[in-house]
Amino acid sequence: MRELTAGLWHWQAPHPDWRSSEPWDQNVSSYAIDDGERLLLFDPLGVPSEIEERSSDRDTAIVLTAPWHEREVLATHGGPYDRAALERALSL
Repeated sequence: MRELTAGLWHWQAPHPDWRSSEPWDQNVSSYAIDDGERLLLFDPLGVPSEIEERSSDRDTAIVLTAPWHEREVLATHGGPYDRAALERALSL
């Protein structure tokens, strides 16, 4: 995981459904934005413990950038997510 700028993190994790025949890389990217009150997780897979700790005292939403990411997020997190959070994140 690396902090790209204050409050913006990027990490990569292996996709659970990846096969060698796939046209995309096995390691996929996820992002987190923390403005001190809210934590937005973009396509989160393999969320680092530091990010999970931040979610304990902030409003947290999962943002999916593609409809097919829903199954991976639900399988990984088992919780709700908010597609509308993407528009809110862009206004941070």
